[in-house]
Amino acid sequence: MQTASVTDDGECQSVRLPPDIHFDGDHVFVKRVGNAVMLVPKRFAQPFEPVSDDFMVERVQHPQAPRETAFE
Repeated sequence: MQTASVTDDGECQSVRLPPDIHFDGDHVFVKRVGNAVMLVPKRFAQPFEPVSDDFMVERVQHPQAPRETAFE
């Protein structure tokens, strides 16, 4: 896992992302998830067209695959 530097000017914080993690565009949505922060490119988070009422009424729920711990 890579690291990024954080700067604080008293009112705001900035995170300098490594070049291979840069976002396309100049805005992201920000959400705190527990002790983590999630950044989502704004262009990917636009609302979708409404779906029909019967969309995924029935679906197969597969067992969850094992996952590695994110922040150890």
